[in-house]
Amino acid sequence: MSESTTTDLMPREVKSARRVMWTQLAISLLGLWGLVNTASLRFSVATLIAIVSTAVVGVLAAGYHSRKKWVRVAALVIEGLVILDHGYGLMFDFNLISLLYLILAVIVVVRLSRSAAAAWFNR
Repeated sequence: MSESTTTDLMPREVKSARRVMWTQLAISLLGLWGLVNTASLRFSVATLIAIVSTAVVGVLAAGYHSRKKWVRVAALVIEGLVILDHGYGLMFDFNLISLLYLILAVIVVVRLSRSAAAAWFNR
């Protein structure tokens, strides 16, 4: 017997949060590529954090289709840390890249905090 299965479409909130995270990944990769090409890549704690956070954002953005609850929770935690980091940094040194990261992180948190996003990941 064959049973018909219905697949839920990804809600708009989740799609837009995933797109924003892909945008964050692209910006981060461009920044890391710029560091490598200018030969100013110093292996410091900040560089290591940038590399790891870039990888984590990529893994989480790719994991949206799994609909696992931990993907949403991890994305909210990572984006919350981005908000704290760039918000704190903007208080002392204003630059447009930090402002952009802050805005993108806020968008992801707001979108993933909605009930449709929670329902999508909680199946």
